[in-house]
Amino acid sequence: MPESAPTAKNTGVFAPFEWMIAARYLRAKRQESFISVISLFSLIGIALGVATLIIVMSVMNGFKVELLKSILGLSGHVTIQSQLGTMGGYDAVAARVRAVPGVVRATPVVDGQVMASQGGANAGVIVRGIRPTDLARLTVLAEKLRPGSLAAFDRDDVVIVGAGLAAKLGVRVGGDITLIAPKGNVTPFGTTPRVKTYHVISSFRIGNTLYDSNYIFMPLNEAQLYFNYGDTVSGIEVMITDPEADMALLPALTRAAGTDHAGGAVAEHQQRFLRSHPGRKQCDVPDPVADHPGGGAEHRVGPDHAGEG
Repeated sequence: MPESAPTAKNTGVFAPFEWMIAARYLRAKRQESFISVISLFSLIGIALGVATLIIVMSVMNGFKVELLKSILGLSGHVTIQSQLGTMGGYDAVAARVRAVPGVVRATPVVDGQVMASQGGANAGVIVRGIRPTDLARLTVLAEKLRPGSLAAFDRDDVVIVGAGLAAKLGVRVGGDITLIAPKGNVTPFGTTPRVKTYHVISSFRIGNTLYDSNYIFMPLNEAQLYFNYGDTVSGIEVMITDPEADMALLPALTRAAGTDHAGGAVAEHQQRFLRSHPGRKQCDVPDPVADHPGGGAEHRVGPDHAGEG
């Protein structure tokens, strides 16, 4: 009977034979003890160098993950926008996009630039209108809010501001902030700025100055009224499972949003942050919507635009 092959034993990280070889070349004869010291210092130096490299790479990878999480956690990986301006029929478009495999969420939003004022201090900010249910799904933000803030976010006179902006304007939670939009009511004497005061129900700090010092969140219905959007939105923010595969999903997203797509230019918004996240492009997607005359509305699918309205 042939002998069975020897089974592998659990020898740990190194086998006894490997330890023997290592010890053989680390030891030296009595008259060559200095060579043994050199070998020992060489071994320690190599071990420290490799350990430092591993630690630095781990820190940088963790930093990249947190950076992308803070940037893309609010804005989404892909943005669907109408090339004709505002987007009508957004709920139907969002429903079709959500049905695409790999899509985590599709959130209709309204973005607009305003002047925030409080106590003589002013700052240009970006207001993002979003539904309370969609805001609750933004865990990177919802976890930073005061308890009960989401329940009160359905009113027409409340906003949530970034902690950096609140500190710059001297606004406290429970206080008021005045927003001034350049495009307001149309009168016989021209367009007058729209001014309205809102109650601050909470603040947030996600660790990204881009959002903490420049963003205000407002209920979607109120944002549509404030910016004269009617029953339309600025676009749809799409979050996917794997951000690195956003380009691979673009054809499916464009088909869901409308008809055939056309190649576009590389997005320049947030370019300094997205350089560490290559492969993010945009393309134009025609999408017929009944609200637009002739049914020729086009939707652009591309990386997030950092809140530009």
